[in-house]
This record gives sequence, C-alpha cells and structure tokens, in this order.
Amino acid sequence: EQNFSQMQGNSVYSYNGLAFYKLDLGNKQTSVLNTGSRFPTPDQVVWAGDQGALLNFSGPLYSTRIETALQARGESVNKATQMYTWYLDFATNELKMVSKYSIRKGLAAYSTEAKGVYYVPNYGIFLNEFPETEENLNRLSLNFYDIESGVENEVAGDLKAVDATSVFLCANQ
Repeated sequence: EQNFSQMQGNSVYSYNGLAFYKLDLGNKQTSVLNTGSRFPTPDQVVWAGDQGALLNFSGPLYSTRIETALQARGESVNKATQMYTWYLDFATNELKMVSKYSIRKGLAAYSTEAKGVYYVPNYGIFLNEFPETEENLNRLSLNFYDIESGVENEVAGDLKAVDATSVFLCANQ
C-alpha cells in the first residue's frame, strides 16, 4: 500500500483516497483541504502546502475526474495521457494539466518562497522525442510549476542525475 503523506513544517499532509487533509501537529487538529472528487489511484502526490497538490496516477483513468478533464481538452485516455501531471487547487477545486510528463519519484519539492513546485520530469515513453543517444536516455531537466500563474517552465536542462538528486536531497531536509 502506498503512502501519500508528507510532512511540511509542523503539519502532516495526507490523501486517503477520499480527501486531501492536513494534521497540525501543534494543536492536533485535522482539517479537510479538498474532497468530493473521484480520482484514480495516485502514483504520487506532491504537496504544495494548504494550496494544492501535483498528482500523477497509476490507476485506470476511466470514469474519473481525470477522464472528464481529458475529454474537456479534446483528448482521451491512452498510454500517453496516463503519464500526465495534474495540479489540484484545493480552494477552487480547479484541476489543471501541468505537463505531459510524470514526475520522477522523489524528485519534487514545494517552495513556499517561490510559490511553486520544482520537479524533475520523467520523459519515459516520450524518449522518442529526443535523438536516441546514451546522453538523452539519461536526460534530466529541472522544471518549475508556478501555482499562482499556472505556468510550468524548464528552469535547467541537461542535468546529470547526481545534480538533480542533490538538489532534492537539500530541498527536502
């Protein structure tokens, strides 16, 4: 069973399949941040504090809010759309498609100062977009999703694996 919890500051953020919620460790109060949407089983949840979360899904997208969002974009469920990264805004309940690439496991960090999430995309099945060289098979970039503007940008490209891992080891301490 996967755990979709993360500690940020004095709070533990968690998703239980029905609701996104926060446990304040100082006063032991639990508050529901968002509920009521039918989502597929997540592959990972990257928390942006009380504001929202970046989501990747491993479960089937059919008959879920993700399939509805894909249809609104004129797309359908397939191997490529299964890899998409989404952002759920807790306050507005708005769901936005962030990237056609999923996030590499453990390589994402929320910045309260920058008001967004830094992450390393997983190019996976999209490697055919790049010339097939050994260098591109290990291609890493650092992207940033600004949660206020809803804009995602590459902030650093052609990183070595050790560089990207070091960034997130420091950020998550």
